[in-house]
Amino acid sequence: MEQAGVLQHGVQKESLVVGLAVHPAVYCIRQEDQVIGMVSGKVGEYYLLDLGQHQVALLGIYEFEGATKKNRPVLPEGTLVYCKVKQTCTHLRSKLSCKSKQTKKEWMTGEAYYGELKEGMLLSVQVSTARRLEKEGDGLFKQIGGLCNFEVCVGVNGRVWVKGQTVNDTVVISNILQQLDQKGLEHAGEVLKVYKGFLSVN
Repeated sequence: MEQAGVLQHGVQKESLVVGLAVHPAVYCIRQEDQVIGMVSGKVGEYYLLDLGQHQVALLGIYEFEGATKKNRPVLPEGTLVYCKVKQTCTHLRSKLSCKSKQTKKEWMTGEAYYGELKEGMLLSVQVSTARRLEKEGDGLFKQIGGLCNFEVCVGVNGRVWVKGQTVNDTVVISNILQQLDQKGLEHAGEVLKVYKGFLSVN
């Protein structure tokens, strides 16, 4: 498998050190990954979810907390879904799930950990940025949350969903994340200084 990266070099004890800093440009699906998919169709008892970069995975119609034959989500094409990778397959489509170990709240309560993402704005970011946001984003999100109420879901497939308490907040937070995608999360402080005056105050 080929990976894109930036060639770096330096001097260490009179010897030249050359290394490759890898910044994945393509999402490689992994079991337990949290992703954001878009419904692109339905086959039998599965929804087809587009994960971007020509990758399609399967989400079972009963893979929601509390879903039954009579009571389950109906997801039209274009619906955004936050879910996890349940099973990866080399020669077949991977399978997704909206069932969570974090909470057992049923899908119809609107409080389930995974599920349909309504309204808000979907951003495309670098896969490396998405993975950093998933691992290191809590501090940044707490800072933004101290300025305004908002919801965010990070899909490590390079997608971030944001919903602010107003349309303006949604747009501003999206701009913050896009700036950090370009500059790096280490610039969060300076980027927030520029944009915080445009956010609604809690």
